[in-house]
Amino acid sequence: VASLSFGPGAGQLATAGADHAVVIWDVAGWTVGRKLEVHGAAVVSVDWSPTGDKMASGTVGRGVVIWESGAWDEEHTVPGRPGLAHHAAWSTSGLRLAVCAGDGVTVWDVASWTIISRRAD
Repeated sequence: VASLSFGPGAGQLATAGADHAVVIWDVAGWTVGRKLEVHGAAVVSVDWSPTGDKMASGTVGRGVVIWESGAWDEEHTVPGRPGLAHHAAWSTSGLRLAVCAGDGVTVWDVASWTIISRRAD
């Protein structure tokens, strides 16, 4: 497991790993509620939005996938850079998403998927 994040209410836990998948666990019985396997790359980060309606999963090379947590549909992909690991973190309001790779941090507005700011390393 490379990363983990509790869902709303702490009944679900998302884990990410080198198996190219995000697993949504029912913590009470440690049963798999859902396995999301569309990355095609190692998953290095996972973070649930504060409202619980979205989850971000970062990969090596592919970027960050945004999931709608009801049906677990892939809602959006923040483009990545080849060969770099991508990590993501939601703002406490859920209106912004920070994405970092080996070359800096980009803050995105989630409503429009436009860049708010960027810091290069």
